[in-house]
Amino acid sequence: AGGVSPGSELKATWPKQNVRTAQELAAAVRCARSDRYSLIEIQASVQLHESLVLDRPVVLTGRSGRRAELQGAPGAAAAIVIAPGGEGASLWCVTVRLQAHGQVCAGASCVEVTAGRPSFIDCDFDASWCGNDTTGRGLNGPMADVMVTHAVRA
Repeated sequence: AGGVSPGSELKATWPKQNVRTAQELAAAVRCARSDRYSLIEIQASVQLHESLVLDRPVVLTGRSGRRAELQGAPGAAAAIVIAPGGEGASLWCVTVRLQAHGQVCAGASCVEVTAGRPSFIDCDFDASWCGNDTTGRGLNGPMADVMVTHAVRA
């Protein structure tokens, strides 16, 4: 009795925005109120162009019954940064990938928490990296291009 089922739909009476692109997502976070929660529903897989800074109390989620996917920007130190103002930010049914391919910073993370204690509910974090091999097959050569990355760093 009680509890939350994995994959269940998030229902809330908060202000809500639907986004499909990295630009729309960044704009929705910038426009979110700082004095109450806002729900941002991600409608598609989004490739970020820079780190997404959550400095407002927002809840990121996928559209009804679906997971959202965010892919970090090439070379970014983190896909998402939880900054002051976003201490209560939450991710609900979101997959965060450090990035699909390309350059990764040493010590990079899917989520960097610089403030607060955000909630991650039914989320997946993929901080794997395959060096210069953009086919996703793994490392190039024995221990070539090995780099330490983090799923969540606080």
